[in-house]
Amino acid sequence: KVLVLRPRRELVPLASPTLFLDATAESRIFEIVLGDAFEFYEITARRSGRVVQIGNALMNITALRGARGQEYIEKIQRLIDRSSEAGRTGVILTYRDMKDRFQVPQGWKIDHFGALRGTNKYAGMNTAVIVGRWQLPPTAIEDKVAALVSSTELEPDMSGAQTKEVRGYRMRDGSLLGKNVTVYTDRIWQAFNEQSREAELEQAVDRLRLVWS
Repeated sequence: KVLVLRPRRELVPLASPTLFLDATAESRIFEIVLGDAFEFYEITARRSGRVVQIGNALMNITALRGARGQEYIEKIQRLIDRSSEAGRTGVILTYRDMKDRFQVPQGWKIDHFGALRGTNKYAGMNTAVIVGRWQLPPTAIEDKVAALVSSTELEPDMSGAQTKEVRGYRMRDGSLLGKNVTVYTDRIWQAFNEQSREAELEQAVDRLRLVWS
């Protein structure tokens, strides 16, 4: 089996200055796609919301399908039901294969990772319950990296090697905490990893349009 990987289409030269807007664009990928022909600016937008993160239980797809998966789902369902009973309206955002495992309260919606970006369907809601994260398998990242660098002289480490790195959290009171997370040692691999995982979480939170609330 021979797998040929390449970008979907050639870039079209731009005849005039052009502005690209993307709330979660990954500069490490754009640098390769567009080269020196662009400048990248990050705009920090304050969201008018309160984020509560569960840190004592894994909620990824493997855990939800595992021996304690039903226990986790029941705990999440109780949280959803309490929020609904308190008068909140919201959306449940999770894996596509997990959508039928949750009971959706009246007035609530449910959606899945990979189908969130750009939608305004949940702009009037005040609660988002996000279950899991959109983590691509190494084989998918390998294909994306290979396609991206196919017409360049870049030689990324295609082994998929990983290591631990401290990532920071800014708490509600302004304090800073750190936690060891697994990252790819190659910066392009890690860029694609974050473009799906971290960026999809940001997009999930922003379905409530908290910047404008």
